[in-house]
Amino acid sequence: MWTPEQRTMVSPGMQQKVLKLGEIAHARGQTLPQMALAWILRRPEITSALIGASEVSQVEENVKALDNLAFSSEELAAIDGICAS
Repeated sequence: MWTPEQRTMVSPGMQQKVLKLGEIAHARGQTLPQMALAWILRRPEITSALIGASEVSQVEENVKALDNLAFSSEELAAIDGICAS
């Protein structure tokens, strides 16, 4: 998942957080970017989210976030716990 160059740019603690968040996303049937989009779009005060896509396939992949916008209270607690640690 991480290239050698990326490993030197991202702290081990942050790498662990990303891996844990990825596990939650996988359990939801989503990629981590899809879960991140769903997470931000769940907020009623958020009306849109900008994505950085340079290819049509990236847009198509990101739009799949809309397939699962609901989070359980357990998922939200786990995400908050990971991000706060």
